[in-house]
Amino acid sequence: KQWYQRRVRGMDEYLILTTEINVRTGPTIVGKEGCNQELMEKLGAELRQSNSALGKTFWESPLDISEVMQKAKQLGYKLGSTTGLGQTFIVVMELQTKSDW
Repeated sequence: KQWYQRRVRGMDEYLILTTEINVRTGPTIVGKEGCNQELMEKLGAELRQSNSALGKTFWESPLDISEVMQKAKQLGYKLGSTTGLGQTFIVVMELQTKSDW
């Protein structure tokens, strides 16, 4: 359960991004409340309060998921996997290490 909190060079090792599949773009959920604040801000996310199934507090970016993925790529993340669940698109991005290069 704690895998999302692993850190490499002070950054989260994995990012899980989700967005609703529909005709509009954004917002993109980029993390739970305990995620690295500096990383979340670099992805353009703000901390939001909600009573939804996602939990009470999460990081959300107004950007389209492709724009968030591009920002994450610039920070050293690579695409790990993608999936869909109902009308939700989920992307896992993994922080690259020097052994990946």
